[in-house]
Amino acid sequence: MFANVSPFALHFMLGLLIAKYGRCVMAFLAQQRRVQAWLWLLGFLLYTAADSLYNVLNDTGLWLATGAGAGLLLLSVLASKTAQAFLSNNVLRYLGKVSYSVYLLHMLVLMWITPWLLSLADAIQLNRLSLWFFGWFVTVLLSLSLAHLSYRYVEVTSVYLGRRWLKK
Repeated sequence: MFANVSPFALHFMLGLLIAKYGRCVMAFLAQQRRVQAWLWLLGFLLYTAADSLYNVLNDTGLWLATGAGAGLLLLSVLASKTAQAFLSNNVLRYLGKVSYSVYLLHMLVLMWITPWLLSLADAIQLNRLSLWFFGWFVTVLLSLSLAHLSYRYVEVTSVYLGRRWLKK
């Protein structure tokens, strides 16, 4: 707790500030490449503070540092035309669309399907490295496939029905 406020609430407020003043900050940063680079570096250092400053900061300090780092990284990416072009890649846009479904479904794949497939693959006598790559590949492939189906038939349908309902 910082000032009796949850770090999550502070992170949320940082998001609100970025949403409200982000355009002004991005307009400034777009013309200040050096400041943009320093902002990215500071954001990266703060975001990874849990690995480097765990002996110096308490839990609240680490939450605040990593949240501030995430905010600075977000601002630097929003202001960077290069980052925007990279993130506009169709594969990354697709992964962004299905990411929530991946988040919801990957643990089911890891807990139920991957162990069963690994036991089948182990019976074939694959070496440990091949077994690991097989497990990783199948887990990613199944998680993305299920996420695609969930996005297409649950999320898109829900959004459509919600919009129709709101119009009435």
